[in-house]
Amino acid sequence: MLLDTALGQELDARRLVDLLRRTGPATLITHSAGAAGGWLAASRVPDLVTSVVAVEPIGPPFRDLGARGALAEGATAIPLAAGGLTGLPVLVVTGAASGRAAADRETAAYLQDQAAEVQHLLLESAGIPGNGHGLIFEANARD
Repeated sequence: MLLDTALGQELDARRLVDLLRRTGPATLITHSAGAAGGWLAASRVPDLVTSVVAVEPIGPPFRDLGARGALAEGATAIPLAAGGLTGLPVLVVTGAASGRAAADRETAAYLQDQAAEVQHLLLESAGIPGNGHGLIFEANARD
């Protein structure tokens, strides 16, 4: 992860856009700080991003990241493309033991305010308790 959050997000977005142009339409699955690149790519090539599954995305919106910068544009450090996330289906996923529920609620609400079609899934409410922030790496990841 770069110390310059804005530059890192820009580079992530460019790489995702390049990949999507090669592969065609896709659902993006993002995690943590990687979510911002997903939001940016979805705003730049909305015809190529069918939906986003954001696993515990960076946030909450407008968060100060200290020496790394800030989420100055809400869910990102740099502006979304014109049209933003309008109509984009988004699933925000939160593990029970990560401590991210409040921040993820704020992020989901912010994305909804940006006209994305957002659902927020708390894994514990789906019968999957105990996951921390690295939930995609945990032993019950297949659940």
